[in-house]
Amino acid sequence: SRDVRVVYHGVDGRDWQMASETGDYVLWNKTRVDPVCDPDALLALARAMPEQRFISTYGANLPNVELVGRLGYEEGKSLIRHAAVYLATSRETFGIGTIEAMACGVPVVGYAFGAQPEIIEHGVNGWLVEPGDIDGLVAGVRWARDPLNAGIIAERARARILDKFSWQPAMDAYRAIYREVAERHNLY
Repeated sequence: SRDVRVVYHGVDGRDWQMASETGDYVLWNKTRVDPVCDPDALLALARAMPEQRFISTYGANLPNVELVGRLGYEEGKSLIRHAAVYLATSRETFGIGTIEAMACGVPVVGYAFGAQPEIIEHGVNGWLVEPGDIDGLVAGVRWARDPLNAGIIAERARARILDKFSWQPAMDAYRAIYREVAERHNLY
């Protein structure tokens, strides 16, 4: 049998700070369109919420969707920091965009793909629904945009990432694994 361990990616909370002012948009930002990063959920959500503004890197031209194309790192980072909601509907195994957004205090609404359920506590610091549940995404965006929820969600999201998904826990996990292997092979 194999000893398999998961060490999560991390973000540096100093690099991913909360913005002093939040925009009014829901952000979907992927670097490509393929079966993993498919904008169909974004477009279905935009059609279901014509009053809501969306910004996307890719997709289709809809009246409430602004397409910005592929952006440089700083431009993309600024869009994340200022988003009202980060939409995470891609079929990714982890979700680095999710932890970047949450580190900025941006609520994440998305599908329960990959590690999303390990990162997001539904109804606490984000909102997760089964893939294909557009009505659930609508409810999540409304929940995240509710002025009574927004501040507390932002604090909880950032705290979750700084506690569990910053680089320090990742480095601690790697250090423990290397020590264990070294001890097992009498390398100390």
